[in-house]
Amino acid sequence: MDFQYLLNIVLRRKWLVFLACLIPAIATFVFFSLQDRSYKSDALISTRLAGTGYIPGEDRGYMQEMLVNIQFGTSLEKMKGPSMKRLLAYQMLLHDLSGEKQPFRTIGEDDEIEASPTEIQALLTIIEPRLDTLNTRVLPEQHERVFKEVSKALEYDFKTFDDDIITYRRGNTDNIAAEYASEDPYLSAYLINQLVEIFVRLNRFEQEKEYIDEYRFNKKIADDRRATLDSAKIALNLYKRNRTVIDLEAQSQETIKSINSLEEQVNEASATVKTATEAIAQLNEDLARLNANKTDLKENIIFDHNEVIRLQKQKKNLVDQFTATGNVTFQNQANLVQTQLDKYMERDVERESTLEGDYIKDLTEEWEKLRQSWNIQKIEAENNLASAQAELNKLNQRKAGLVIDQDKVGRYESALAIAEEEYDDAKNRLNIAKTKLEKSYQPLKIREYAQVADKPESSGRVMFTLFSGVLGGAFSVAILLLLAFFDMSLNNPYQFQKFTDMKLIGTINQVKGMGLDLDGIFSSNGKYPDRSAFKESIRSIRYNMEQSGGGTFLFTSTQKNVGKTFIMITLAYAMTLKKKKVLLIDTNFKNNTLTQLSEKAPKKNLLTSKLIGENDLSDNFESKAGIANETIVDHVDIIGNKGGYNSPGEIFAGKDFGQFIEDLKQNYDYVFMEGSAMNNYADTKELIEFSDKIIAVFGAETLVDDVDRQSIEFLKTLDDKLMGAILNKLDLAELG
Repeated sequence: MDFQYLLNIVLRRKWLVFLACLIPAIATFVFFSLQDRSYKSDALISTRLAGTGYIPGEDRGYMQEMLVNIQFGTSLEKMKGPSMKRLLAYQMLLHDLSGEKQPFRTIGEDDEIEASPTEIQALLTIIEPRLDTLNTRVLPEQHERVFKEVSKALEYDFKTFDDDIITYRRGNTDNIAAEYASEDPYLSAYLINQLVEIFVRLNRFEQEKEYIDEYRFNKKIADDRRATLDSAKIALNLYKRNRTVIDLEAQSQETIKSINSLEEQVNEASATVKTATEAIAQLNEDLARLNANKTDLKENIIFDHNEVIRLQKQKKNLVDQFTATGNVTFQNQANLVQTQLDKYMERDVERESTLEGDYIKDLTEEWEKLRQSWNIQKIEAENNLASAQAELNKLNQRKAGLVIDQDKVGRYESALAIAEEEYDDAKNRLNIAKTKLEKSYQPLKIREYAQVADKPESSGRVMFTLFSGVLGGAFSVAILLLLAFFDMSLNNPYQFQKFTDMKLIGTINQVKGMGLDLDGIFSSNGKYPDRSAFKESIRSIRYNMEQSGGGTFLFTSTQKNVGKTFIMITLAYAMTLKKKKVLLIDTNFKNNTLTQLSEKAPKKNLLTSKLIGENDLSDNFESKAGIANETIVDHVDIIGNKGGYNSPGEIFAGKDFGQFIEDLKQNYDYVFMEGSAMNNYADTKELIEFSDKIIAVFGAETLVDDVDRQSIEFLKTLDDKLMGAILNKLDLAELG
């Protein structure tokens, strides 16, 4: 939107804007003048949250900025919370109603309260200990009702505190500021000091309570962990005592060593039993053969030789096995075989020597002794084997028991280790909680108490008055611009171009009180600006018409009552001033205003009457003389119509209206025709072919709608035949 256009809108309504500034400014000035004067006091609380940000008992030495902001937000929220407001109200009620001090406020006769003096006294009795103990719970129902009623009457209620008490962080410091303004400077100072003192007390109370609760909680956990640890120790010791477990590792090693030793003994005894059994069996066979057939001595000698060979081979095998393995069992067996071999060899010698004497008897006795020796060795070896095997079984059972003990003891020891770790952790937490409780760190401290104000606060009357005036003016300007933005009318050339995008050949302002006194308008000497502007606008349009080269002009419009007839008459008058001969034809059959304004001629115009008759148009047209009671100057003739609801095309059917126009142009410099409103009738479209140029007339009060846009788009399609548009009925200010 054009800036100059917006500026013109504001300037044309400058008095309205001035009133919009003046009225709220006066109202604001009066309002602040009637307000009571107030006195403000403020106090500062140091939080010690900023700076290093160190907090005792915390692992970290510095807090992030976000954490600092959260701490400040928490403190400010607590300071404005219902608990603080309740305690502060208790304090102020005790001050003003107890009778011990000069009250700041009293309950007046105009204050409508239902509470009796007895109920008020009962309230003071119950809130005093609650203030001392910082008890912020809701009072019993009957006392709570009195509390709210009296607090509201004295303006110590929660809502008043919310409105009047201001708390905030003082810049980027670690200080919290609290402000309060009232009608009494001493009240302001007293109330804000009570506020900060109660806040510090309440904060200390809550923090110490928090430390105590934390210490008790951690002590209970530590005691539970201690009981769990003692239980784990008792379970481990009881299991070791019942299972005779002293040193599992040493016991396991000793048992394995004993098992290995016994396994060697079992193997050695088993070998001895096997060797003795074989030797006894052999001796039994030998004795049986000797007793059965002494004659077979030679065969026995041969047999003995074979046994010697066999035993030698057996010994060799045992010696080889001993050499390969180093197992003494094989050595012992080899020694036994050697003993048997020696015996066989000796027996072989003896048998050979006994072939010649009674050696059989001696041999039998010797073998009996040898068999008895082997039996003794076998019995001893079997006894040793049974004893070693029994002991080995016991040790294997002991070994299996030790595996179970290791698993059980491992579980008990693992549980004990976990219990010890949990107990140590709980004990550390308990020590930290105990340290916090003993130190009772209190970060809040009153840095500055509120002082009694020396003078009342500035009401800001001048500033608010100026602000309200500026705001009112700005609001009025915004409304004007908003209305201009949504304005769909053609009340100025800018709006016309915006909504029609048509060539504007002239703008005509309104001249009130002149009617059709064209002589008076055009003879004005510049004393009246509206008449001068009107006259110059008509002259400008006249010039454009002359330069267009057209002789027949069709005046039309999109809507009714936009002033087509008046403009035709005025332009015709302007043309006569240049000695031009003009004919006005009323072709607006639906609304023949020109005909109605015209008078009948005392005698008919011979020329127009003749041409009307020759073109068979006498049923539709007739000659006219002048406008109303004033006679148009020479050179302007009028042809009126007799009305009707038919369109021009229907009226001129079978008639040569074009030739009629051509005949008229031979006798007149200009022919003006008027068409019906295009939004309502198609007459203009049917008259286009009979005109050289078309002029569209719009009224400044016209609101462009979709139908208008359709008509405008049609006119644009006429190209060069459309001379342009005239914007009529403008306010003179819009032409500035």
